Amino acid sequence: MGGLLLIFIIVFIGVLIFRFRNYKFKFKTFFKKGLSVRDSKFGVYCYTGKQGCGKTQNAVHFILDNAGTDWEVYANLRSLKGINYYYFNGIEALLSLRSKKHCIIFYDEIFTILMKGTKFNNDILDFLSQMRKREIIFITTAQEWLELPMTLRRYVRYQVNCSLFTLPMLPTISIKHINDAYRMKWSQEENDYIAPLIQCVIEKLNLRVLNSYDTFEQIPTDTTIYPTYIENTPRL
Repeated sequence: MGGLLLIFIIVFIGVLIFRFRNYKFKFKTFFKKGLSVRDSKFGVYCYTGKQGCGKTQNAVHFILDNAGTDWEVYANLRSLKGINYYYFNGIEALLSLRSKKHCIIFYDEIFTILMKGTKFNNDILDFLSQMRKREIIFITTAQEWLELPMTLRRYVRYQVNCSLFTLPMLPTISIKHINDAYRMKWSQEENDYIAPLIQCVIEKLNLRVLNSYDTFEQIPTDTTIYPTYIENTPRL
């Protein structure tokens, strides 16, 4: 039995080495302070990655961990459970939050809307530029970070690149690279501006988070079918 366990461990380590052969682990970052509301790092947090890589799951995880009694939460995610929050839909409802302070706002793929162009573009960008002054954490998602125009990337405080790693018979692992978008630098290798790494977080996929919202929920974008509004009382 002990021999089989040793073989399994060796094979498992070999698979990990092969899977992460192109990764550079910065182990010192694991002993530094993590990303938290207590750091007073207000601004736009953009969770990026391919479809199904855990963007929304990690965004919801952050909200669940950091939303407290002194933080109002606003989200255009109708199925969110486990916290008090105000559901809203549409750009006009989002802009109605401009007078708010010290809150968390989640709006899925705001940059996709901006890239398509709306009559509210200037108002939205002005709102995003006021996050630190108003002590707001604004959470959004995007599939391709490098496809966002630099003019939009410059509004982001943290870029959190998400991915999932799975092996048969083992729990799914969530990997987050938290990058400092305020300090983007030109990369000759990528031929683009890259946000430097702050911290790499590797953790087991959290069932509590997955059960706190409907992973198949579609965020409505057509306000002629789904009118823009914000609820007056919080959901739980």
